[in-house]
This record gives sequence, C-alpha cells and structure tokens, in this order.
Amino acid sequence: MGQPVDDIRITRFQQDRQLLPHSDAEIAALMKIARASYSSYVNGRYPITNAFLKKFYTAFEEELKELRKANRLKEEDPEYKNPKYVDRIKDLENKYDRLIESHQLISMEIYRLEKKLEELLEDRLNKFETLLTHLTARK
Repeated sequence: MGQPVDDIRITRFQQDRQLLPHSDAEIAALMKIARASYSSYVNGRYPITNAFLKKFYTAFEEELKELRKANRLKEEDPEYKNPKYVDRIKDLENKYDRLIESHQLISMEIYRLEKKLEELLEDRLNKFETLLTHLTARK
C-alpha cells in the first residue's frame, strides 16, 4: 500500500477535480485507470494514494494550471489585469507550486525517517532483549 496522503493534498485534489470540465469516465480514461477504480478512489472506498495523485496530476497538470489561471483572472478586479500584476501573479503561482511540492517532499521524507527510526528502535530493542537473555542464562 502507498504512503498516506495528508488531508491538504486530498482537499486540493477534490478542488482540482471540480475544476475539470470532464466526466469521471473521461478523467479515468485520461489517467489510464479503470473507471471503477477511479470511482472507488473518489467515493472513499479506496484511500487516495500518492501514486493515484501522481497519475491524476500527470494527466491534468497543464489543464489545471490554465483553469486556475482563468478562474483567478475572472475573479480579479480589472485593475489587476495590468501586465505588471499578471506577471507578479504568475511568479507567486510558481512559488506556490514549488512550495507545495517542497512541502510534499518534506512530508514524505519525515514519513520515511519515522519508519527508519521505528526500524532502528525495534532492532536495538531486539539486541537488548538478546543481551538480557544471555546475561540471565549465565546466572
């Protein structure tokens, strides 16, 4: 089973899914997964995994960027359609995307390190138990 996905990423996926002008069947086809599997993920029968999100964003990353950009420009005051502001917004969007990616990498690294620490502690405890067993056997 894949690593757990934090709630922030799941919420963002759900928001991004709503932006797409595609049916669930079309989304599943573009992700190259079975429609039933896709339905199981989005309806909560399967937990959303990093692998699932990777397939989703690989299939729709560019389209989602354009849709987000279009939605932001629609919501903005006309004053902010000035090229200076548009460039600033693009810059901030890029920084935001990098920050999200960095956060995801850090979260995955923390998870990996937690698992490694658990393994090391388990190993040390086993060695300690073995040592105690040998010491008590000598008496």
